[in-house]
Amino acid sequence: MGGGIETWRKLDNTVVVVFYDTIKDKKENEWGFEFGFTFNKGKLDKKELINCKIETTKAQKDSIDKMWDTEQEIFDEYRKCFKYRFFAKLESIFLKLTNWARKKHQLPFELRKLAYEKSGRLKFDPKSLEVYQDL
Repeated sequence: MGGGIETWRKLDNTVVVVFYDTIKDKKENEWGFEFGFTFNKGKLDKKELINCKIETTKAQKDSIDKMWDTEQEIFDEYRKCFKYRFFAKLESIFLKLTNWARKKHQLPFELRKLAYEKSGRLKFDPKSLEVYQDL
């Protein structure tokens, strides 16, 4: 990425960072966990479990999967018709043409860099060009 030097600074306030996770138990029920870690002046001060609850039971998951499978069977049958396949192909062609046209009128990176240098943006925000480097 950019060639700038990262600087770290020590926090002198209190910050709470919240983490989320989901796990399955032996019965394949899904549980949701929410943890809060409190940092006081940059040091871990407190860890707490904010929330722990069952999100989806195995029976609920099986019911949802069956519902989705039924819906997909109906949708897949419709996707076989000529009209659907024709317009899906047409959409694909138009998407490729749109991307091709977009690339033909994209501002060159060097031009953008020159403009940012002359306007002072690079001094104000040295990372402002990073988003354009891979284009």
